Amino acid sequence: MKNFLYFISFTGILFFFTIVYTYAGTGEGAAEILKEINLLKGKLSSMDIYTETSEKGYLQIEKKYKDGKNIIVKTLFDKNGNVLCCDEYITFQDKLIWEHKETGSVHFIITAGKNGMVKREDVAFAPVSTCTPPPYVPRTVTPTQHVKPSVTPALSISPAPSPTPCVKLKLKEKIIFVSDFDGIMNIYTINPDGSNLYKITKERYEKAFPSISPDGLKIIYSGNKDGTWNIYTVNTDGTGEKRLTNSGSNDIMPCFIDKNNIIFQSFREGKPAIYRMALDTKEVSLLTNDFILSIHPVLYPDRKKILFAGEKNGKTELYSMDIDGKNLKELTHSRFEKSFPSISSDGKKIAFSGNSEGRWSIYIIDGGKQRKINTGFKDSIYPSWTCDGKHIVFQALEKGNTGLFKINLSGEKSVKLTDNKSNNIQARCQFIMVK
Repeated sequence: MKNFLYFISFTGILFFFTIVYTYAGTGEGAAEILKEINLLKGKLSSMDIYTETSEKGYLQIEKKYKDGKNIIVKTLFDKNGNVLCCDEYITFQDKLIWEHKETGSVHFIITAGKNGMVKREDVAFAPVSTCTPPPYVPRTVTPTQHVKPSVTPALSISPAPSPTPCVKLKLKEKIIFVSDFDGIMNIYTINPDGSNLYKITKERYEKAFPSISPDGLKIIYSGNKDGTWNIYTVNTDGTGEKRLTNSGSNDIMPCFIDKNNIIFQSFREGKPAIYRMALDTKEVSLLTNDFILSIHPVLYPDRKKILFAGEKNGKTELYSMDIDGKNLKELTHSRFEKSFPSISSDGKKIAFSGNSEGRWSIYIIDGGKQRKINTGFKDSIYPSWTCDGKHIVFQALEKGNTGLFKINLSGEKSVKLTDNKSNNIQARCQFIMVK
């Protein structure tokens, strides 16, 4: 098993107006819009897009720049991936604009101007049965109308542009993994309950370590197309394959930081280390230098920090660092071998594989306390948190093949997600855009 693990190891900043408005009796409404914008801005930080779970389903915040306007889009999806509502917050010249669209007929636009007026425009859509975008008919537009807007309470985040009437995309939680179901390792997805197996890639070369982009529209992975592991991206429908690296070394375990930056593990310096690359310039930076080895990098939910396993002084522990390699912190001190860390969507719980008794088990760290999860298998590795943080998906050997299983935090009986007719490995639970 240790040899197997070694093989896997080997193998625009938004501008917000700061003008102080003197609204005649309407300053509170403008202040609420500004407050919401600042909350969303805080969630985004330097990212273009951010996704998290919410009480109703999934929440996405996205940063856009269009026609000279800075826009923040907040979309709330239900648990089935359908859009419930969408809010756009726009800063343009001397105006703050809030546009709200909700499933059904709720659609309004509120504009806060420098002259102290808040204007509300209600929009009615005429029913249509074609793909032509529906016309809108303004109901009332009163320039001096004073309105106190009711800002949607919970922040939720979801990736990807709003679905068009012709192509309806849904944001769904999926388990993405690789399988040799057809004789060669390709990328597949299933639902969190193991249903709806879908094959994404079909090319006849080995693939490994798939991960989904923040907007849910791209998959990044390692591919062994010519004898060396390099990094590729592909659309979620399997089209548009693009090669990102060609170093002559082995580049594995890639993740998107944002649309233009990735992290990955590579052997470019003769030992496994963690690197960052800008996709536009192809500039590569070594992030871990003072380690015997540093492996298995994953990103925290806010995409500001990296979690990884590193060896110093003959022991392997879990570490965190900023995405530029600074502020290194040792997180564990238990002095046994660790690998494949995963962090929950709220950033509070860590799962990892640990070998403390001659066998690989799943451990979790919650509230500073570390404990082992009894999965019922001799060896269990590669844990991944489900998006609600209530279960862990992992891989284990059963009847001669490696399969995917799910277990809750109390360690009740594991639930099988894949059959034992093929090897199914390297699962990650993430959001993806599907038709």
